Amino acid sequence: MSQIIILLIFAILLSLIARAQKKKGEKLLENITLFKIRKETKYSSINIKYGYINKTGEIFIKPKFADAKDFSEGLAAVRIKGRWAYIDKTGKIVIKPKFDEAQPFSDWTARVKITNKWGFIDKHGDFAIPPQFDNARDFSDGLAAVSKVSKAEIDYFTNLVKKYYKWGYIDKTGEIVINLQFDDAKSFSEGLAAVQIKNRWGYIDKTGKCVIQPRFDDVKSFSEGRAVVMIDDKFGYIDKTGEIIIEPQFVDAKSFSKGLALVEISVPLDCGLFEIYKCGYIDITGKFVWREEIIL
Repeated sequence: MSQIIILLIFAILLSLIARAQKKKGEKLLENITLFKIRKETKYSSINIKYGYINKTGEIFIKPKFADAKDFSEGLAAVRIKGRWAYIDKTGKIVIKPKFDEAQPFSDWTARVKITNKWGFIDKHGDFAIPPQFDNARDFSDGLAAVSKVSKAEIDYFTNLVKKYYKWGYIDKTGEIVINLQFDDAKSFSEGLAAVQIKNRWGYIDKTGKCVIQPRFDDVKSFSEGRAVVMIDDKFGYIDKTGEIIIEPQFVDAKSFSKGLALVEISVPLDCGLFEIYKCGYIDITGKFVWREEIIL
């Protein structure tokens, strides 16, 4: 009897050790960053396969997928025989190939397309929100921008059907929380989202209230309290009140990250007929901390 008890205790201990080792392995995998690579065959650049390497350049998942996207929240979308699936960091298929298109996970959901409609899945591959939208953006700050056809008419010149779309926002249950009313819309970031009304861009809060009136030609999402805006083909930056804090002067500009932003300027040549483009980094005041040397 005592031997049976000892064996049972031993078996339980082995099971606990195995479970602990599995959890430790999973934790280690979570902390590994993988980078997408592509590999061409020796004789053809058409037959390209995608895989992943780690930070040291070691191949972690062999190139075998027809297409692939970056890992996000532990999973990556990969294309297999014309359909998109999801793999984990061991390369194991955890969501079977069944989607026409698939995007990386964001806010614990992934945007996928089936038969020309977009929906959202969870990490089990089940639909959290069934495919029903003509277009959609990823979830961010708990909301996602989605669109549906609002009007369709025959184009007089091409005799083709021209469709018009309206954008709004849904929550994680799929309920529309901000009505479909915008000509275009971007994801929420830092509590605000960029929306387009009559070819001008502004920003709304999560209640749908317009907090920065539409007056910009183009915009990007807020990052570190600032957003890139375009006025008359030049890029500058605004704060969350809509005030311009760095005058539009750049031919291109990226969002701020860790206190710096990459921008591009045009430099006229002596003759005045041509110009060259140089890039540099600015700080939050708009001052250059580094820029490409101009060599004429």
